Amino acid sequence: MMAKYDTIVFDFDGVVADTAPDIVNCMRMVIETVGSTPRTDEHIAKSIGGGAKKLLERCLDPEFHGRIDGELLPMYNVYYDENCDVYTTLYPGVKETLQEAKEKGIKTGLATMKVRRATLKICDTLGITQYFDTIVTPEDVSKPKPDPESVFKILCAVGSTADKAIIIGDTKTDILTAKNSGMDCAVVPYGYGNFDDMKSANPTYVINNVREILDIIQG
Repeated sequence: MMAKYDTIVFDFDGVVADTAPDIVNCMRMVIETVGSTPRTDEHIAKSIGGGAKKLLERCLDPEFHGRIDGELLPMYNVYYDENCDVYTTLYPGVKETLQEAKEKGIKTGLATMKVRRATLKICDTLGITQYFDTIVTPEDVSKPKPDPESVFKILCAVGSTADKAIIIGDTKTDILTAKNSGMDCAVVPYGYGNFDDMKSANPTYVINNVREILDIIQG
């Protein structure tokens, strides 16, 4: 039986890896350095999504927003680049799923808003770099998700089409990216997105574990 899809496009934070512990530590460092209102770890973790600039905007007091581009975002990026793989771990079943996908000839791409240097460092530390056919980061696109540019770059790189690929994400943005790309989408409930928001956006599938994506692919 022919597989329903031949390509999986993964979001990174909240789907492949639990990056929150290192992000929280780095965000807390920025907050303490500038003297902004302290935030709980839960608040910072729930603010993840859309890249570091969005995180800073959600966690810093408004009076500091004017300093983000020129000062605070570079500060955060330097600290995070150095400390992005200290406490970050893979979610259960991720490595096995990537290994099995590779063995079955399923193409895989990573579309993330995390900067390339940190993304590659974490993937290397977690031992998963070799399982992705291509990795697209903010440096590779002019328009971030939910614009489909990052996904189209992956499809072009692996030689697939939107009707044969599926996105797996953890936020409403991932669902919108899929819809803007003409692709199906599976979402996981364990990531950083609001699950009610995701359900209201009508994803194609809701799965509890990444490994379930392989069953969906087989149709």
